[in-house]
Amino acid sequence: MISRRQKVTLSRDDYREFTQKVAQLEEANYEFVHVVTHNKEEDTFTIEVHGEHDYDELDKICNTV
Repeated sequence: MISRRQKVTLSRDDYREFTQKVAQLEEANYEFVHVVTHNKEEDTFTIEVHGEHDYDELDKICNTV
């Protein structure tokens, strides 16, 4: 679990996978609040996650949807 905020920077391919997993969470009615910033020069995406999440549980949700 993490506390209030966490940031991670992803490549374009990793970001594509991230958005697919967020869509799966939404299908399961899980609210995953985050903000995305695109760095055009490096073509990376910085994700700032808000709230507390059990990432092991989120992985289980994504694997069952």
